[in-house]
Amino acid sequence: MENSKKRDKRKNPIVRLSVCAMLIGISIVIGAVCRLYLTFGTYVRITFENLPIILSGILFGPIYGFCVGMCTDLISCISTAQEINPIIMAGAASVGLIAGMFSSFLSVFPKNKFKNIIPCVAAHVVGCLFIKTFGLHVYYFPTTSFWYLFGVRAAVYAVIAAAESAIIILILKNKFIKGFSNYEL
Repeated sequence: MENSKKRDKRKNPIVRLSVCAMLIGISIVIGAVCRLYLTFGTYVRITFENLPIILSGILFGPIYGFCVGMCTDLISCISTAQEINPIIMAGAASVGLIAGMFSSFLSVFPKNKFKNIIPCVAAHVVGCLFIKTFGLHVYYFPTTSFWYLFGVRAAVYAVIAAAESAIIILILKNKFIKGFSNYEL
């Protein structure tokens, strides 16, 4: 009985919004650090800023994931004095949305071994590879072939998606984190 009361408190909307605000802040800091230290050349940047966005989608559902992705990109652009790119913002928002949608769909299958990997990979493919690459092509690299950008980013995001999936699996094994989720993890 005591455990269910604690779990109910963690599902309070104020607590959810607070956790989402922390995830937004964590994503912004990770993005800034990766921008400084893990940028190689013009087209390659290794970043783990999508990890908190994907985590918000998995824990709280697609709407929260969408909002965390959009707020993260908006605040990141404002804090670094960059112009707001609506296509890249849509990509960031879709990362959380897709992760939440796949997570809620896969929660129906409790024995699925890949239920925490598939949302991460799907979010990267749709949000980062297709939408964000298109935004980069349109706004920043119009003379570079879309498919060249896509190929370079696909190689980078294959490694990033694998690393983020492993980290998310480890995070979701924590009993405290499980208490925040809408779905059976």
